[in-house]
Amino acid sequence: MIDTFIGLGGQGIEVISGNQPRDITTKFANLADEKGLFASIGSDFHRQHPHATNVGALGKLPSIAKPIWHYF
Repeated sequence: MIDTFIGLGGQGIEVISGNQPRDITTKFANLADEKGLFASIGSDFHRQHPHATNVGALGKLPSIAKPIWHYF
């Protein structure tokens, strides 16, 4: 699916989304690097609820990731 996304012009993926485990973050960062994609972070903040993540409170992208915001 990721190759189809790239073939259709996709340039980046969300590497951090909500309070996911660090191993998932690493997996997506490696995928972005392997495929030459930019990386982003999403808070998954849709509404206030017990599992909500505060906007801006997530960790940093792994160093292997190319942050998408550096290119705009």
